Amino acid sequence: MPDIEERHTLLFSATFPDKVQTLAKQFLRKDYLFIEVGIVGGACQDVQQIFMKVENNEAVKSDRLEKLVQEAEDPQQRTLIFVETKRKADFIACMLSQTKIPTTSIHGGRYVFGHSSTRV
Repeated sequence: MPDIEERHTLLFSATFPDKVQTLAKQFLRKDYLFIEVGIVGGACQDVQQIFMKVENNEAVKSDRLEKLVQEAEDPQQRTLIFVETKRKADFIACMLSQTKIPTTSIHGGRYVFGHSSTRV
């Protein structure tokens, strides 16, 4: 990665807890601009945020994700997974469905059911 002064780093987050802000400062210029809307770190009390380092290997990541979803305490509990691309969202939904975990992907490129020529 280029030096901090030779690159632009943009961070966007719906929630930005203090620990994450502290970590983010390692990647930002000293004169960074911080804009907040609403309450920073104001995630709902029901939301649990965990940072987990996983080997940069798609098979390892997929296996770990499958185990995390299966380990949910309540079978009626819902899991929301954020990814970088529409293609990756579709891939993960397909992969989890093949392991008998009912899933779907939600993104702007999804087809409307019953209308294969119409995009949402």
